[in-house]
Amino acid sequence: MKVKIWSAPLRLFHWALALTFPVAVYSGFQDKFDIWADVHLYCGVFILMLITWRIIWGLIGDDTARFNQFVKGPKAVIATLKDKGPYKAIGHNPLGALSVVIMLALLLAQS
Repeated sequence: MKVKIWSAPLRLFHWALALTFPVAVYSGFQDKFDIWADVHLYCGVFILMLITWRIIWGLIGDDTARFNQFVKGPKAVIATLKDKGPYKAIGHNPLGALSVVIMLALLLAQS
């Protein structure tokens, strides 16, 4: 039995962000008067585009990508922290969803 967790566009977003972010970090520590300044700028713009797309896709995308499917309230996060057993749902648990929202907000602010 196959279970759909993430759609192809969402997987592409994950991999694009995972590949672009380290390049942005590396180029940020290099000499700002070299080619790395351009690389850093282009990575930042690309990350900004990715985050913007993810927010839009989280509102209108398929069912596995929508924020309302996996982002829960504070009570669910606290219950997850108190629970010692495995989480039964597929995808992010409430604490993981909170970390996703925080990561997206920080990347948006940084880029």
